[in-house]
Amino acid sequence: MRRMKLFLFLSFHALMLLEAFENSHETDKQALLRFKSQVSEEKKVLLSSWNNSSPLCKWKGVTCGRKQHERVTGLDLGGFQLGGVISPSIEYAMGGEISVHGDAYSFGILILEMFSGKRPTDEMFGGDFTLRSCIKSALPEQVLDVADELVLHNGLRVGFPAAECLTKVLEVGLGCSEEPPANRLGMSEVVKELISIKERFFEARRGDRH
Repeated sequence: MRRMKLFLFLSFHALMLLEAFENSHETDKQALLRFKSQVSEEKKVLLSSWNNSSPLCKWKGVTCGRKQHERVTGLDLGGFQLGGVISPSIEYAMGGEISVHGDAYSFGILILEMFSGKRPTDEMFGGDFTLRSCIKSALPEQVLDVADELVLHNGLRVGFPAAECLTKVLEVGLGCSEEPPANRLGMSEVVKELISIKERFFEARRGDRH
């Protein structure tokens, strides 16, 4: 049960983050406030600067890009083990224009981070061995080897399609972060796929109860 709740929690935030990347500075703000509302009361004090009276780009742990009309380009939430650079900050810093391809890339990397528990900046990665290549080489047979321990250590009943659901979610992350940018999934495709995965999850859960 705990593992199912965690999977649904991550899927919800994946859809929430997708909304943030499709819209404006104000949507970035509202998405982060919704994230804060899910944090335990004892940790909310760490995010006291996250409020409607403070400018978004002054919030603790939040980095905004100078060329992105104050869009959020980085988060450093080490206390929550969710820190990491949002990828458009790399692409845009090189003079690139904001585009749906950049948004897709950053969303894809966040998906890979959330479900693997790893960051692109972790010491284990270097050279051609990246977070993306690590996960891509593991799918589908070794998907459980690269999944976040928080997902794996809570246990599911035998027969539940954990590997199938995780594989499909991670494939969305990989599809969003393809090179060149023209090969990346469109956001409408991403929405359809995530909703399909969520429905498959609930379908399997209902079947497991009978």
